[in-house]
Amino acid sequence: SATLQVANQLNSLAWTYYENMTDSKDLSQALTWSAKSLEYDRSGMYLDTYANLLSKLGRKAEAIKTQEEAIANAKATGEDS
Repeated sequence: SATLQVANQLNSLAWTYYENMTDSKDLSQALTWSAKSLEYDRSGMYLDTYANLLSKLGRKAEAIKTQEEAIANAKATGEDS
């Protein structure tokens, strides 16, 4: 569906920023995109992106909580956890 396509594009863009950017302003923008993707689909893959961005921004406790949800979701849906 169109919604899932948007979620995928937002996640993809956020992950590209995660991999390539170091400035916290850029990473915060990526976190916003990632959060938006989760409004459409809380898949393990999208949660993983969000958790990694949180971690890179120094928000460790939130990152761990989000990663735990990502793992639980992945296991529940048969994704690679």
